Parts: sequence; structure tokens; C-alpha cells
Amino acid sequence: MSRAHIVRTVRSLWTSELGGLARDSVYVGIAQAAVSIADLVQIILVTHILGLTEYGRLALAVTVVALVGQFFDVRVGPAVTTFGARKMAHGVGAAAGVFQFGYLIDGVTGLLGFGAVAAVAPFLGPHLVGGDGSKLVVLYGLTLLASTLDESSVSILRLLGRFRLITFYTICLEGLRIVFVAMGLLLFHNLLGVILALLLYDVIGAIAIAGLAVATFHNESGVTLLATPVVAAAAEDRRPMMKMVLHTNVVSYGRLAQAQLPAVLLGAISGVTQVAVYKIATAAAAGIGRLVDPAFAALLPRISRLWAADRRGEIQRLVKSATLIASAALTTTLVLFIILRFPIIDLLGGTDVPRSAATVLILVAAAQVVNGVVFWNYPLLYASGRAGLVAGIALLGGFVQTALLLALIPSSGAVGAASALLVSQVLVNVAATIYALRSLQEPGGGLDTRSRVVTSADSASARPRSEIDLG
Repeated sequence: MSRAHIVRTVRSLWTSELGGLARDSVYVGIAQAAVSIADLVQIILVTHILGLTEYGRLALAVTVVALVGQFFDVRVGPAVTTFGARKMAHGVGAAAGVFQFGYLIDGVTGLLGFGAVAAVAPFLGPHLVGGDGSKLVVLYGLTLLASTLDESSVSILRLLGRFRLITFYTICLEGLRIVFVAMGLLLFHNLLGVILALLLYDVIGAIAIAGLAVATFHNESGVTLLATPVVAAAAEDRRPMMKMVLHTNVVSYGRLAQAQLPAVLLGAISGVTQVAVYKIATAAAAGIGRLVDPAFAALLPRISRLWAADRRGEIQRLVKSATLIASAALTTTLVLFIILRFPIIDLLGGTDVPRSAATVLILVAAAQVVNGVVFWNYPLLYASGRAGLVAGIALLGGFVQTALLLALIPSSGAVGAASALLVSQVLVNVAATIYALRSLQEPGGGLDTRSRVVTSADSASARPRSEIDLG
């Protein structure tokens, strides 16, 4: 094979749909890697300096804020991106009203989220986190206020194609998080120092990302989002935007409960040590999910464009290739996790962590593999206009997981929680994959753009910093 032929082959692959998916995933992957590394370093710092019990208390405080606050602080990214893109078809500046309305929704729901956290803190804080739990929960709840506008800012930057800028911002910010947490531990040597460090990190990050979004939009359009409000220009879009926000948040709530509910039930039934075991294992296993998260984020807009153009043959080829690549990568990684399970647990939590954490790690890692191999099923269902079906599947999975958690935690602790996660993931992904494949076989052309409810703004890398899972 000649050199020229190799070059043509590589170029052809790179410009194909699969190559485009890989190319789009790179920046998202780098940003997510920075978040994951910061998460792991933070766990190591807290567990090695304050101990496993204190880390469990911190994880519970974060969990309470995430569960209560995010129930009110809704996701606006998909709506901002979808409606903003339609407006930008008539010029970038035409989207100013949509973006301002997105900021308005973000701000109001952030205030509601913090209010809800402050209201429940006196009741949940002491019971779950300990004697000073109310104070810790309220202080960490302030991160909801600090980062409440983040999702709109990130959505604007993505819509304007600034993925590289977002990645650079994320790397710098996560580096600051590590520095701030280390300084908080050294200066205060308690959880109060850690939470104050995380709050400062949130405030700086919020100011930076909002400034980048406003400046970039001004450079592209000549319109400033800080001028006289032009929300009225988006009057016809307000109701459908709100409907989309409420609809897509059903899935977000399901994912949030899936991630946080096990820790709450473990804390209430089995104690903080079992919470720490579960959170340490899930933090390690999250590395497997991170392998496909960038592709998931990059796939959403690509597969929507293909569906709208009725290019189902290309979707089938893309799905088949992506499944084969994901299966090979995730299975190999799972084998490595099984072999290295004890060193991984010891690195994150120290040698005092119960050995059952290794079993938890394997079960959660297997759940990540199940979810990752068919990472395309949700995007395909969204692209085919089946957002309601996705919400129904998510609710079913949440119901099954909750029932299993209540049944298994009393006798098996963290191992039972991990088993519940694995079973629910198998059920959800089998159902979603069957319906996704059926959608490819159904007759009909592409959908009108009004049917699409998910865009790149719904990716994992766009999650608000207040939702960063400390385990």
C-alpha cells in the first residue's frame, strides 16, 4: 500500500461521520478528564487528611444539596441551544432574547433551589451529616447561587462553537479547585475549610464563564447581553422553551436520583462508612463512563442532523462502528479494574477501607460498561422525536433501582446499593436499545427541527459545578 493511498484512507476516515464523531469528542473528553482528575485528587486529599468518616460526611452534604437544590434548579441547556440555534439562522444577534430568557430561568430556579436547601437543612443536615450538618449543607448550598447561570453560559459558548475555549477554561478552573481544597484543609483542617474552598471555586468559575459567554457573543454579533433586556424579542418562544425545560428535566431528575439516592439511603440505613465505601467505588468506576461520555456529547447533534436528513443507513453504520469500538475499549478497561481493584481502592480511601469496597467497585464498573456500550440509544431516541419515551424509561429505571435499594441496603449495605444500580442499568439500556433500533426500521423521513429536544448542551461536561459529585 503506497503512502498516498494511506493518506487518502486516513483522510477519508477522518472526514467520515465516525471520524467527525471522534474529532468532536476530543475537546469534550479533555474537559471531562480535567473534572475527573480533580474529583479524584479531592477525594484523596480529604480521606488522607481528615479521614474516611469526614469524607462520608462531606459526600452526604453534597448529596443533600444536589438532590434538593437541583430538583428546583432545572436544566435549561437543551432549550437555550435549540431555540438559540433557530434564532441564529437569521443572524447571531437575533438570539439575544432567547439567551437572556435562558439566563432568567437559570437565575430564578437557582434562587428557588437554594431556598429549598436552606429550608430542609435544619431537618436533614443534623440527621445525615452530623451535629454541624445544617451549617455545612447551607454553606454548600450557596454554590447553587454561585453557579446558577453556568449552564446558559456554557450553552451559548457551545452554540458559537467555542469548545476549545470551554476546555481551556475547565482545565484552569479544576486546577484552582485542587489548590483551593488543599489550602482549605491546611488552613482549617476540617470540612468547613473544604466547603469554603469549593464555594470560592464556584464563584470564580461562574464569573469567568459568564464573562467569556458575554464577550464571545458580543464579538460574534455586536450585541451585548448586558444591555437593555430584549427578552420581549423571544416572546413567542417563552412557552415552548418552558415546556422543553420541564420535559427534558424528567430525565435529568432520574439521573440525579440514580447518582445521589443510594448515598442518602445508605447514610440513613447503614451509616457514613458505607456511604464512603460506595462513593469511593463509584468515583473510581466513573473513569469507565468517562471513556464514552465525550462521544455521547458529540453524538447528539450529529445524529440529529443525520436523522433530519433521513440518512438512516449512515446512522446504522455509525452506531455499529461506535458499538464495536466502545465494547472493545470498555471490556478491556473492566478487566483492568477487576485485576487492580484493591490497589485502586487503597489509593482512593487508604488501607482502612473495608474490602467489600472492591466488590462494590466491580459491580458499579459493570454497570458503567452496560451503559457505555450502547451509549447511542438515548441520542437516537431523542433524534427520532421520542423524548417522552426516554423520560418513561428513566422513570422505570428509577423505580426499579429505588425498590432494590430499599430491599438490599439493610442486609448488604454498599454492595446492595451497587447491585441495585447494575440491575437498573441493564433494564434501562435493554429497553432503550430495543426501541432505538426499532426507530431505525420504521418508515418515514427526517423530522422537522421542532421535534428535536436535545442538543450538545445536554452533555455530561456541561453539568453545573454544584453538581460535581465528590465521589
